Amino acid sequence: MKGIILSHSNISTISIYEHTNNASADIEIFGFKNLAAQIFQKDEIKRVCSQVLHITDLPKHRHFLINAEHKLLYCWIHKVASTSWIALFSHLAHRTNIDKYYKEINILSPQTREQLYDAIRDNKYYKLIVVRHPFERIVSAYRDRIEDNSKYTSQAWMYVPRIFRVTRPMLRKHLIFNSTYHPRLLIVPTFQEFITWLIKVPPITYDVHWNRYFDHCHPCNIKYDAVVQIDHFDQHEELLLMHDMGLDRLNLSLKNIHKNIWRSN
Repeated sequence: MKGIILSHSNISTISIYEHTNNASADIEIFGFKNLAAQIFQKDEIKRVCSQVLHITDLPKHRHFLINAEHKLLYCWIHKVASTSWIALFSHLAHRTNIDKYYKEINILSPQTREQLYDAIRDNKYYKLIVVRHPFERIVSAYRDRIEDNSKYTSQAWMYVPRIFRVTRPMLRKHLIFNSTYHPRLLIVPTFQEFITWLIKVPPITYDVHWNRYFDHCHPCNIKYDAVVQIDHFDQHEELLLMHDMGLDRLNLSLKNIHKNIWRSN
């Protein structure tokens, strides 16, 4: 079943530009109807990619997780169940007692660009992206990394002063945070302010929590075998995907792997 898109939505689309500076330039890269397992429309992707600026370079090798034993290459994307997928690749690499998942990326990623290129060119590798509706992802990123001031985030520390320079230019930085050591926000920018700032800055400067799929995973340069839409991902679709990845005999579950690793800490 190589080349699947999994979805239950009536008409699900993924914008190749997502939150672009030019809303009229948005182009749907994938469109598909209500079936549990969809044929991956590679001709459609090629058609759309022919209409946009071609990026000749490949993405950063750190944007991927690789497993040579099972011939798997996965482009991880923050705010799209990436923790569960990192847990899966950690399990396949026989790694346990994981403390912080984001640190696993350094271990599970291709160690060099050459290793990534070799895997991309190797037809034996199963290559996939996991996505969600771009608008839901950007809302999730805002809520977790900007709005939630019960915790310190590097995104709030770095970007909130920049947001306010656009939306509230008279606001002084010392009024934004309660301290300089692991500070918390005293004033939280609204979602509208976040978006107002976001569409003014060059996409190349976007943080990985809200950067564009097109920039992060380069679907016009890499022939992915599957795009998985996580919005309505259910157990039946997970079984289909595990079979397609050659992992069905291992009796793995993304949810249970994630839960068990947390439990072992």
